[in-house]
Amino acid sequence: MISTVMKAIRKGAYKTVIVYSFSRFARSTTHLLSALEEFKDLDVQFISVSKSLDTGSAIGRALFIIISAISQLEWELISERVKNGLKNAKAKGVQLGRSKSRNSELIGVF
Repeated sequence: MISTVMKAIRKGAYKTVIVYSFSRFARSTTHLLSALEEFKDLDVQFISVSKSLDTGSAIGRALFIIISAISQLEWELISERVKNGLKNAKAKGVQLGRSKSRNSELIGVF
């Protein structure tokens, strides 16, 4: 969907992109900043409803960059905590995932 929107923007179909949250627009700060730079070159505004950010102003662009970086940091910290939690659970012998079926009748069906 993002690629379709970007193609339409490049063709001049839109002059404003409005999203609920910029974190839903792209998964990384790098991609967000790249898209924002392209929007700036094409004179396209990017507006986040949930953060009340409008990239049409210098302050809006600066806040956008800061919040994007913080959002990516938060995502990476959550990912690290989940990976560490799974590693610790595995080290303690906790079975991860669905338990294996021990029913020989069920196994025989397949």
